[in-house]
Amino acid sequence: MPRDAESALRQAKIKGKSHYKLFDEAIGRAAEQQLGMEADLRDAIDTGELVTFYQPIVSLETRGLTGFEALVRWQRGSELISPGAFYTAG
Repeated sequence: MPRDAESALRQAKIKGKSHYKLFDEAIGRAAEQQLGMEADLRDAIDTGELVTFYQPIVSLETRGLTGFEALVRWQRGSELISPGAFYTAG
């Protein structure tokens, strides 16, 4: 029960101030998916499934290399999972 209330509260906070959300099955399913993804991601870290890619940063003015950006991808079997699928800020 407390976890259900916490899930509903999280959904209300996403909507912003002065909002409320009653717990329903959709929130419960979303919370279960999130917990499953977190467990899978912990396993991915332990098994070395996170892969770093480096992307060059080029100046449009000088066309010179100004640096690199490090990008993390989740290599799950033959599938490459984008951070948008497993990362949520907040």
